[in-house]
Amino acid sequence: MARSNSRSQGVSPNEYSTDSKSGMPIKSLFSSIEDTVVDEIKKADDYVKQLQSDNRTKNWDRYYGKPFGNEKKGRSKFMSRDVIETVEWIMPSLMSTFVSSDPKVEITIEGQPPIVGKALMEKIQTDLNDDDERSLYILLYQWFKDALVSDTAFISEGWNTLTKTSQVRFPQANYQQLQLIIEQPDMELQEYTDNGDGTYSDIDVDVEDVVESSLIVENLPHWDVLVSKDAKFMNDEYGKGYRSKVTLDYLLRVNRDYKEEEGKNFFTGLNKLKYYLQNDRSIDNSEYSSYMDGAEDTSGVQSAYSIFDGMDDKLDPKQTLSIVQWYTRVDINNDGLLEDIKCWVAEDEILLRWEENDDDAIMISALSPIIDCYKLFGIAYVDLITDLQNLKTMIIRRVLDNFDFSTLGRTFVKPGGKVPIRELLENIPGDTILMDPGKVETQYPQPFDSRILSLIEYIDGMKENRTGSTRYNQGTDADSLNKTATGMDMIQQAGQKRIDMICRLFAETGIRDFYKKCALLYRKNMREPFTVTILGEQIEVKPEQLQGKISCKVNLGVEAQIGMAEAKKIQAIFQFLATLNQIFPGIIGPEEIHNLAAKFVANMGNKNPDSYVATMEEFIQSLKVNQEQAQKAQQFQQMIETEKIKTERMKVQIAAQKAGVDLKDVLLGNQTRIRTKQMDIARQTKADKLRFIADMTKARISAQTAMQTARMGMMDRAAA
Repeated sequence: MARSNSRSQGVSPNEYSTDSKSGMPIKSLFSSIEDTVVDEIKKADDYVKQLQSDNRTKNWDRYYGKPFGNEKKGRSKFMSRDVIETVEWIMPSLMSTFVSSDPKVEITIEGQPPIVGKALMEKIQTDLNDDDERSLYILLYQWFKDALVSDTAFISEGWNTLTKTSQVRFPQANYQQLQLIIEQPDMELQEYTDNGDGTYSDIDVDVEDVVESSLIVENLPHWDVLVSKDAKFMNDEYGKGYRSKVTLDYLLRVNRDYKEEEGKNFFTGLNKLKYYLQNDRSIDNSEYSSYMDGAEDTSGVQSAYSIFDGMDDKLDPKQTLSIVQWYTRVDINNDGLLEDIKCWVAEDEILLRWEENDDDAIMISALSPIIDCYKLFGIAYVDLITDLQNLKTMIIRRVLDNFDFSTLGRTFVKPGGKVPIRELLENIPGDTILMDPGKVETQYPQPFDSRILSLIEYIDGMKENRTGSTRYNQGTDADSLNKTATGMDMIQQAGQKRIDMICRLFAETGIRDFYKKCALLYRKNMREPFTVTILGEQIEVKPEQLQGKISCKVNLGVEAQIGMAEAKKIQAIFQFLATLNQIFPGIIGPEEIHNLAAKFVANMGNKNPDSYVATMEEFIQSLKVNQEQAQKAQQFQQMIETEKIKTERMKVQIAAQKAGVDLKDVLLGNQTRIRTKQMDIARQTKADKLRFIADMTKARISAQTAMQTARMGMMDRAAA
């Protein structure tokens, strides 16, 4: 039983003084609340036992495969295990859905960006997995399995804060500094000296340091949870609570620790509890008042061990007691309105303490695999199987008995014959038996009808239809290899739908409620900022960022394959339109693409497509930015291409100019040679003239060829 750290508003209702609002003595209010709460607990206990206990016990007996109790000696005691097989086959699907890197619940805090809610979710999961005794995986595993077998399973949330108070002296402070000390929630001003000049000295302050502050989450056995008959939801106005087993020593230690911190007892009803235990669990108010003889401290500050002082104790500190932590609503200030309170009741009779419930919720969460309309308790998943398991067990028992009977037969012995009965009873194959054959007769029954096997197959098929857990999903049907892929896919999808629905019910009820209450506990109790890493980025969250309204949304469906058929249709539509858009550009625009993407994510089971797809405004804005960037990039590329063309033209012009200079040089050289040869012609013979003419012809042809080659080169470079 985790100790609460809540404090009542105004005058403590556990102190024996007068309420300032109602004018009623607190002791009278305490007794009135005790009468109300004890009566509510008794009615809730009777209701739960009458409605649930027998059925739950039978479900767990079938899960463990326990015998029926009607077995006979010498007959088959076979037990079918359909319940445990079906539950264990569905558990991996449930666990893989909820225990993964992607949490199925999204926390949002009013007035804060979404990253704050994601950081808080990461903090909750991290703290739950830091527990040395249990992890989030084990916590959810027990919760889910209990719900499948017991119809409704419960889990409790709480906060444990351990503090240490130390005294600090400030030698000097001005008025502003003194006010700052007074306003600090973890400081309490004790004494100081007023110097008369606006300064203060020798300021003694009690400083409360947090030694440990952590979230506490525990699985509650279904047999320990009490619920009012009229309750329909876990968070409605009707009473709810749960039992815990503690020792008397534990209660005393809680009182002692709380008194050291707060100067008063946490449980103020321990004296009455001791009287109740010493008098064989009975209470007489007049005798109790005489017995106490004013021993109760009306200031509310009692010794944690005062119940043992000056009395002949017969109580063992190790004695185990039942404590009910009960949530209900009572008019505590006589204004005609009901207030939420939280109580601790021992042995269903003695109110130990009550306080206003400032947790904003009943710190218990529940989930059921099948919801029973207008009732808090649901229907167990194994209720779909137990009758089939019982029927299958009885049929197979008869078949086995028939096998045994047909093999061994039934032996009849005539009275007075010399027959060794012991050897006949042992019936050892090949054993020698000395007897009078005429005194013994053996009869064998007809073998069983093999058509009975089709009845067993029919029962298995009925079980698969009810639960959705088919042999195809389990991978145990070898014949399925001979079936078509489309047919197998249809069978598996049909079987998966029921499991998907259970996942969705778990998420929409208990899982969402669980994470929201954990978030409320962080908002109330967190005093220091925390830092978590999300997508490689360090996120710091301060306590004041958690003070807005906390909401939780379910984000389930990707792993459970909810809406997969619809998502495939959307994908097919997109592929069809994309093909048409290649033939007729513009038939599908940005808005249509955005709508298809958002619809696809939604059909995959995500209620918040904006987590994956940008809003239409953001998408259009992003598209405009991308188009502008693409246009700028295209213009820049065109500029580069233009500059490249200019550069190539300059290269061609330079090459052409260079080729032109080379041609002029060739022509000038030829002309010089012509003049020289003409001067020599006069001195040459006729033969020399002829030879000169031939040389000139060759030179002219060579010059023309060079000019033609140069022109061709210029044209090629210009074309390039």
